[in-house]
Amino acid sequence: MLFDFLCPETTILEGLSRFKPEYDFTVPGDLIPDKYIAASALQKALRRKNLKQAMFAAAVLKRIDEGYLFRRLKCCALEDFGPADLDTVSQVLWASGKREWMSKHGGNDFVLAYLLHILCKSKAVRATDNLIYTACKSPLCAAQREIYSGMTPDELFETFTDQSLDSAELTLLALFMCGTRYPCDDLDLKKGSPDLLLDVCYSLGIPPFVTDVLKLSRSYEFFVSLVPAWMQIEKSETISTVDEAEEASVMIGPWASECLDRHTMVGKKSYRLFLKSCPAVTGFLQKHLPEADPVDLMGWCDFILNGQLLNNKLEYNGSQCLQELTEAAWMSCEGMSAELQTDLLALVRKNMEILHDSKRIIMSNINKLYLSAW
Repeated sequence: MLFDFLCPETTILEGLSRFKPEYDFTVPGDLIPDKYIAASALQKALRRKNLKQAMFAAAVLKRIDEGYLFRRLKCCALEDFGPADLDTVSQVLWASGKREWMSKHGGNDFVLAYLLHILCKSKAVRATDNLIYTACKSPLCAAQREIYSGMTPDELFETFTDQSLDSAELTLLALFMCGTRYPCDDLDLKKGSPDLLLDVCYSLGIPPFVTDVLKLSRSYEFFVSLVPAWMQIEKSETISTVDEAEEASVMIGPWASECLDRHTMVGKKSYRLFLKSCPAVTGFLQKHLPEADPVDLMGWCDFILNGQLLNNKLEYNGSQCLQELTEAAWMSCEGMSAELQTDLLALVRKNMEILHDSKRIIMSNINKLYLSAW
């Protein structure tokens, strides 16, 4: 699969010269300015290619913390688009946060609108995130985690060139080469250098349009899995695009339900209320997983069923298998068997309307508290 790659600045300027959208980044005065809901909403909207919701979430986040907005946009590009559209990712990584440059080329709002538009038109894939989590958490990678942690830099370098290794193993090797300062709390702390990963890419003949994006992304958490993900796609015999989120989002006030997730206060409170309101799910957990954290499990179930769905998703040989391995790794942190995972997801899906109602109640209560305080 070929990608056209130009200097990011040249590409952005060409795109901006043709870009004439209508956009509005104003925010209603009575909206609760929640940074984490807005950040979550931005990412979920980009995954579903919902430009209107992405614009709204970006406007709220821009009002709260513009610097954080652009940092979040970079993470979204790497986590949810990555090797599916390296050209778009390179533009987002290069332009985001360059305030002086943006002011010279139409202003921050104009450039931000352009970046949101191209992301909502791009192909998407969550391979970079899936690979990191599978490599660090999956029980199937436990032996490799132990072996690779004891390797020297030269041994890691040499092993990475093994053509028989899968993308999760390559991600682990990249993590240890770059150093486990990158997010991987299950791995032993080990010093390394991102330059080592670049060196092995040069030795393997990885094209410049890939290594250039690697350089742009080296300070972000999905840096280490970008090349393994690209290599997996490049080897694929069949590539297609599909839409996972065919149904419109359920709205909770101005927000999509899926953005009120385990990373937000509203989401966590909603999961607690859901568990009190849904005896079928609570009974299942008490019977089969009495030691597990039920709120954490509800967060993962909600994410799997609604929060990670992609439109214009890139599918290729091995992508579905990787997705299943990752979901199993998420859920196995609570000691769940594959059968229990399937049963719990089906049960939560059956009672999803109760979860939506729980989110409505919590959001309404928080709105009342916020308004009364003013």
